[in-house]
Amino acid sequence: MPSSGVLAYSLIFGRQQRSWSILPGGSQTLVDALVRYLEDHGSTVVTGKTVTRLILDGGRCVGVEAVSNGTGERHAYRAARAVLSTIHVTHLRGMAPASSWPEEFHYSVDTYDVGIPGFGVYLATSAPPVFETQDNTERTAVSAVSAGIVGWPEDVINLGADLRAGRFIDSVPWLLVATPTLADPTRAPAGHHTVKLLSQNVYDGPDWDAVKEEHARCQLARLREAAPNFTPDVIEAMLVKSPKDYEKLNPHMVHGAFHGGDRGIAQSGALRPAPGWGSHRMPIAGLYQTGATTHPGGSITGAPGRNAALVLLHDLGHDPAEILSPGRLLQGPGQVDGEHGGWRGPAGSCRARTASWWTFRHIRVCLNVHHLRGEEAEAAKTASFAALGIIVDSSVHPGVPNYPLSSCGGRRSGRGAPAATAGEVHG
Repeated sequence: MPSSGVLAYSLIFGRQQRSWSILPGGSQTLVDALVRYLEDHGSTVVTGKTVTRLILDGGRCVGVEAVSNGTGERHAYRAARAVLSTIHVTHLRGMAPASSWPEEFHYSVDTYDVGIPGFGVYLATSAPPVFETQDNTERTAVSAVSAGIVGWPEDVINLGADLRAGRFIDSVPWLLVATPTLADPTRAPAGHHTVKLLSQNVYDGPDWDAVKEEHARCQLARLREAAPNFTPDVIEAMLVKSPKDYEKLNPHMVHGAFHGGDRGIAQSGALRPAPGWGSHRMPIAGLYQTGATTHPGGSITGAPGRNAALVLLHDLGHDPAEILSPGRLLQGPGQVDGEHGGWRGPAGSCRARTASWWTFRHIRVCLNVHHLRGEEAEAAKTASFAALGIIVDSSVHPGVPNYPLSSCGGRRSGRGAPAATAGEVHG
């Protein structure tokens, strides 16, 4: 949101303090690790199916109905205690009768700001872009995992106005340039790189299939003004994604927006996804919401899931403060018990229904080990990521710890404070 100052804080707090954290091998590494961990503790992860309907019984959500993407075959999945959704809130509403949602919720979804559409150019190259800048009287050439190009202040102001008015952006007032292979060379063959250009544009207006390639070439021409080495012969392959391409590939990216909805003041904290329903409890009993349409929004932070875990633990009769205490977080399987079906060992009868919050406990470690220092911090970080099978790369800024799940997310009340504490769930 213009004038809110949020971007400046995110840059200073997240990116400059801990660098732009990445997972070696790509973000899929995190997904694979979480799936492995869930399956190792008795859970089942089902893919290749699309949830189409919430199953209601007596006004309570007791499961979901899904359709196989290939055959159209329908499947019903019943919940033992609750249903936790990450479906975009604008889609979730249509999965139950309109009468199931109160008028205020309908209004909030009708007026939900889905965010600014994105435009992306993905490149396979033989060299990274090398940015040349004037430093006093000498030229300085640098490469960076994350860099960017931006125009004058009035250019950025006009960009925001044009986006809100739905006018196609045919210039390059703002461009993010990411080259993750500088820190993680495993993503490309030896001596080669992957480069990503991200910008903002409109969803409706142009015939995107007709103009997207030319718009990508315009962005590359602008990039060469700052990185003259990035000539056409450096580019070995190019994939361009318009806002409509993003939405088609991932329906959660409504209108091709990256972060599940605008993250301005009007859709943050207790106002996300809707005023009155920011506590992760939806108007339908037994239904909980997490993911990018809850606070603090999209990006890989783990914060929406952690906040939802606190609420679920409380509602299921557990003490979040006790379960998420630092001493308990680093314990292995078989260490927890409780009157509502706590973990009782690898062969325990309660394994499947406690696996979800067991995983949340380790996500909490990833989010909060930053308040430790020195050897203690490294030991906690290594233990937590080892549990998920993740390797942490700290090569971007040597000597500065990287925490992939918290680099730009999670509201904190002060240095070292957790993203939320028991009884203080943000959104």
